Amino acid sequence: MRRLALLLAATVAYMLAAWSVAPGFYDAVVSACREAGLEPRLDEHAAGSTVWGNIARGRGIGLVVRSLVDQLPRGITLVELVEPHPALIIDLIWHRDTARPAVRHIASAAAEVARERRWNARED
Repeated sequence: MRRLALLLAATVAYMLAAWSVAPGFYDAVVSACREAGLEPRLDEHAAGSTVWGNIARGRGIGLVVRSLVDQLPRGITLVELVEPHPALIIDLIWHRDTARPAVRHIASAAAEVARERRWNARED
């Protein structure tokens, strides 16, 4: 798989849905770009499937989670970013009345992985 530094993509428009659509993802993308030393040029008309169409027509680029690799439309290529990778915060949720042992085990395993990978570590 090819790799790319975000700074090398400074001259193209980023296809990114509005903050109101996906605030966490929007913040992660914009933050990653700024940490790489660039202010992303955002396409204010990008939203939903329009993003894929614009990218397929060569009108810009986008950042996606790798799990979408098998869902990319024809003509779109996934290129891995070089480190540091953008951070996207995810949370585990469940209904308080259905906290079965399996839920507690998943929560415990997630907390352990977060500790091992220092995902919850605060920078001083």
